[in-house]
Amino acid sequence: MTRTSRLDELRAKQKAGGQHTEKNGRAVPPPAQPKSAAPGPQAKKPKLARQIKPYQPFPVEALPSPLSEYVQAGASALRCDPAYLALPALSVAASVIGNTW
Repeated sequence: MTRTSRLDELRAKQKAGGQHTEKNGRAVPPPAQPKSAAPGPQAKKPKLARQIKPYQPFPVEALPSPLSEYVQAGASALRCDPAYLALPALSVAASVIGNTW
């Protein structure tokens, strides 16, 4: 079967409203037609982007004093946000405090 005759066959099936098949024999639905929404009072308004809350710094003062001092000193030495040091330090402290077996 030549390519053009195969394409003609697929187009004929598609115009008839049925499903057409590919080379592997699986049924594939015809492509969906785009829906045009008529502007009017019942047309849906586009969804607005959600509002993102402003950044709140990590509460370093809530950490125990040795940990808080370490985080503040490290953050000022590295010139980074204290959260970069506080979160790993908090997970290490939690694993030390946690139960063993």
